[in-house]
Amino acid sequence: MRNNGIHIKSGKDILPQELADLMKSTGQSRFYSENDIEKAIEAYPLTIQARNKAGRLIAYLSAFSDGVFSTVISKLLVHPDYQRLGTGATLLKQVERRKLFLKPIG
Repeated sequence: MRNNGIHIKSGKDILPQELADLMKSTGQSRFYSENDIEKAIEAYPLTIQARNKAGRLIAYLSAFSDGVFSTVISKLLVHPDYQRLGTGATLLKQVERRKLFLKPIG
């Protein structure tokens, strides 16, 4: 799916260093090894990513769901340059489209 030149898709084809760079850009400065990040990406049943026209990872969402009662969004990261543009909301809509239980707060 494309949204204003941003390509959004599910999948685990994310390099650990890409996610580490995105985490750092959002202020999550804790160091995780590439091996730990790779394990985390693989552990989540659902990962959704957004990339800009150049292919740079600019947003990431990871989630667990029991498919009945609840879905837990573990991480929702959006690069500061892409915040307040609806990027995070678009990733959340992708979770909703998968018919996982997700009730908006508010």
